[in-house]
Amino acid sequence: MKNILFVIPEYSFGGTNKSLQNLINLLDTTKYKIHVFCLYEDGGNYYKNVFKKFIVKKGLFYYFLHDNVVTRKILGAYQRLNKKYQSHWLYKHEARRLEKKYKFDIVISYQELLSTEFVSYFKVPKKIAWVQCDYPVLVGKSRYDEDLSYYQKYHTVVCVSNYATQSMKSFYPQLSVSFAAIYNTLDIDFIRIKSKEGKSGFDKSVFNMVSVGRVTEVKGFKLIPAMVSKLKERVTKPFKWYIIGDGEDMGEMQTLIKSMKVEDYIVLLGYQDNPYPYIYDADLYVCTSESESFSYTIAESKALHTPVLSNDFPVAYEVVSEKEGWVVNNSKMVSILQKLIMNENLIYSKVKSLIQNYTYNNNAILNKIDKLFLE
Repeated sequence: MKNILFVIPEYSFGGTNKSLQNLINLLDTTKYKIHVFCLYEDGGNYYKNVFKKFIVKKGLFYYFLHDNVVTRKILGAYQRLNKKYQSHWLYKHEARRLEKKYKFDIVISYQELLSTEFVSYFKVPKKIAWVQCDYPVLVGKSRYDEDLSYYQKYHTVVCVSNYATQSMKSFYPQLSVSFAAIYNTLDIDFIRIKSKEGKSGFDKSVFNMVSVGRVTEVKGFKLIPAMVSKLKERVTKPFKWYIIGDGEDMGEMQTLIKSMKVEDYIVLLGYQDNPYPYIYDADLYVCTSESESFSYTIAESKALHTPVLSNDFPVAYEVVSEKEGWVVNNSKMVSILQKLIMNENLIYSKVKSLIQNYTYNNNAILNKIDKLFLE
């Protein structure tokens, strides 16, 4: 049995922790003994409870200097003033303590940046770096040399799509580690069960659209009020666009909706513990993101047999086929939405029928992971 440690940055909601939750639920526990280490205690109790039986206890020294709120504020102020304090030595100390106590076979950084640095200090048979984003786009040159030094210490770098893998390889051509493209797993049973819990409250006589994500610049939600302003003049069938999520741009989003007089068409639902009844009941899932390496919400929508309309970031063509939805640039989204809402030439009905046959292939993904872990 392989003794495995997954390292995550924090317990906050997001794609990384959702991905790890799904993966742990599907891994064969006769093959793997699983542990989880979280760099920061930040985040709510949801994922602390999800990972509770897997969480590795931190050393008191690490906790006092890294997680204690008072200490962190003092050291943070010191670093801002002197630009001297770094966490490298503390990460090294904690890595040595953990590997001595648990004797891991595999240690996995399950997200880029801080987790990648921390895991690089382990001296174990195999280290794996999971990259959950389009690294060159979202991280770029700002950490090029520093992160290169960390990735060089790994056995394998895993990216969550073919596009993201090629992008990462091109960004770091000098890396001699192996690369693997492995999609994130989905806990299909969990998603389907949750989709039947609670009610969306959608009016079935209305064409209902849903978008899910943090209300931030990269998600493109601020484009929606202008789209709706144009769309309401072009279609005769009633429609509503529901946005699930919160974030730093929520205030600006509310202002845009009001200024463009589209309050009757856009509904900001805020954060929802269970977004699946909304996705399941929606006529269309819309992704306006500027960039994604693997869109969980697109995958979940397809698994719930809800057609998808996505902006044309590169990986969209990889994850949305013509049997599941449409990929167009955000600038052309109003035109395609007009056709979908009005179902011109049965454009919507055809895909809604085809997507009923869609199944998400977890087995193929788990076979790749087994090969990576056991080879």
